[in-house]
Amino acid sequence: MKYASATIVDQLRSLELLEPGAAAAAIYDQPIALRLLYQDPTSGEEHYLVRYPAGMRGSPHRHTDFPPGEPMRHQATVDEPCLFVLLFHARSTSKR
Repeated sequence: MKYASATIVDQLRSLELLEPGAAAAAIYDQPIALRLLYQDPTSGEEHYLVRYPAGMRGSPHRHTDFPPGEPMRHQATVDEPCLFVLLFHARSTSKR
């Protein structure tokens, strides 16, 4: 059986995060940060660590899943930043 590599981190807050690409950055009203943790080019599965600053709001947009075509908006609380793991289980293409 073939296993893929994984990123194991004791403290997620210690990981260096990067700026997103232009398409993702255009959704948010403040800069966010992310890091790709896992990617399977065959299935399109991707796992990310994402940080939203306090008060960040995203513009409504659509994905091909979560469920397909449904409008969604991401945001953080006003008082606290948000650090989370985002799992895309299949190939996903954003529609803006």
